[in-house]
Amino acid sequence: MARLKSVLLKVVLLWTVVTVVPFWLIWVRASLEPEYVWSFFTLSGGCRDGDYWAMGLLACLGACLLYLGFSGARRPFPVALLVWHGALTWLFAGEALRGEPVVIRGDNWGFEFDARLAGPILCGVFLFGSLIWAVLNSASRRPNGLGTVGPEPVFSLGRRGKLLVALAVLLIPAQVYFFITGTPYDTSDSVAVGMTVMQPALCYVAWLASARMSTRFVTA
Repeated sequence: MARLKSVLLKVVLLWTVVTVVPFWLIWVRASLEPEYVWSFFTLSGGCRDGDYWAMGLLACLGACLLYLGFSGARRPFPVALLVWHGALTWLFAGEALRGEPVVIRGDNWGFEFDARLAGPILCGVFLFGSLIWAVLNSASRRPNGLGTVGPEPVFSLGRRGKLLVALAVLLIPAQVYFFITGTPYDTSDSVAVGMTVMQPALCYVAWLASARMSTRFVTA
């Protein structure tokens, strides 16, 4: 069960990173790029107008969720994880039931994808995976007959993890420069978009390289 729980957490956190990236990317671009026009479901704006602050709040909530997951997946992470993926599933499913197209566009990299069918399915699958992980995690923390509880995850940022996190932070000056000096959808803008997407990905890889489990018994 411990192995299954560990694998599920890795997979679910990877998908969580994928779902946080759009909020992070839109907010960073809207903060730095004067001519950027964006939309996400019912939220939209131009640069720092419109629903900019709502997008910023969602980006911060996503970052906090990832931090909780990377730093040990302790409470309130299980509940927050279910709320996050439940909300995304509800959004995608609602659009699909209304027959509305859910178009995911990457103008910088030249792709467009209608997620009307794939969106609710993927979000639903990972919501179910999150629920299974939360149940397994809760079961492993229940007191046993010896008056002890199961292993508690402990996060330790090792040397490789620190280097990866440092790289994510060091991308910020170049990221700011390319967004400010570039024009929408040119080469500089595309490079800055790539850097922004890399930052959460680097944090995930740092967690994979550094996170470890240690058994800690707590007297009831």
